[in-house]
Amino acid sequence: MRTENFVILVHNIFGGPLGSNNERTLTPLQMFLHTAILIGTSGALFILCLCDLHRMLYQRDLVLSVIDLLMLLGIAITVFTIQASALIKYVRKPTESILHYLDDIDGHLYTLSIRHDPAQRLRFNCAACFASAIVLSIGYLLANVLRISRPNALVFAFKTYGMFVVLLMHGLFLVFSHQILTRVRCMSKHLKKMISTTNTGTEYGSIRLGRDLRTLATVQMQCFRAVNRLNEDCGLPNVTIFEPIVLIVAVFSYFFTTTYLGELVLRETQLVINNLHKFESKHSMRPQKTNYSELVEQLGHQILHQPICFTVMNFFQIDFKFFHLVMASVGTYLIILLQFDFQN
Repeated sequence: MRTENFVILVHNIFGGPLGSNNERTLTPLQMFLHTAILIGTSGALFILCLCDLHRMLYQRDLVLSVIDLLMLLGIAITVFTIQASALIKYVRKPTESILHYLDDIDGHLYTLSIRHDPAQRLRFNCAACFASAIVLSIGYLLANVLRISRPNALVFAFKTYGMFVVLLMHGLFLVFSHQILTRVRCMSKHLKKMISTTNTGTEYGSIRLGRDLRTLATVQMQCFRAVNRLNEDCGLPNVTIFEPIVLIVAVFSYFFTTTYLGELVLRETQLVINNLHKFESKHSMRPQKTNYSELVEQLGHQILHQPICFTVMNFFQIDFKFFHLVMASVGTYLIILLQFDFQN
């Protein structure tokens, strides 16, 4: 079993929505029942944790106790949202997976004779994501055990389990976002290579350019489908990442990384459009047996009507504009708090 398939298998065992391209040993109905049972088990553990609420709040410092309670609620809500996304997927589109689309894209890119393999770092990135989730979860557990004199084993076990699920889910989102970005870059680089092609006067060169344009149109369509699949699988989890707001540094780092990747995807897509215009302006005046204008127009319409961008439940795009809006809102809120503090 490949590393990425193993990591996604563990992700699915804990109720994650991202699917592998391997044929599952369990049917979608069985996976649905497994996830439903997992949600019920997680809910039961969470209720048992709340049974110790009186001890959690009144036997230690009140401020730290409230922070621990908010952290527990945030982790629980995020975990339940991730597992609910998996239930929705098994009901609506149980057979679709992000890896299937990526493999399909790589097959088409291979026909373009692209030397760089866009999937060469997927295995390493998935392994790094899995190892980081384990290390950070164990580190979070040890930090809490050393901080509290008489810890509740059930509460800490649930927090560690929840942190692992959340970290693995959002780590895989970053991994696959980078994979899509790599493939869009391959499109841009190949278009740039086509612009510099000079031997288009021959029949072979004309046929090859027409074939490459059709292949790029297919790659763009598959990238759009891959982005849609990733947006649908990770839409709700990306909303609830702000629940464990106590981990300010971790949430801010993830937020900045996702918006940075989203902005890079938009810029690479714009670079594809620019290279497409350059290609059209260079080859439009040359007599060719293949009509490039129709193929260029088709690819341009696909990029316009099938935008490759990361979104959250199709409400807003994940890019620097969203990052600036959120940071401006946070800054305005802090300024208001400072004004009230100075007045008092």
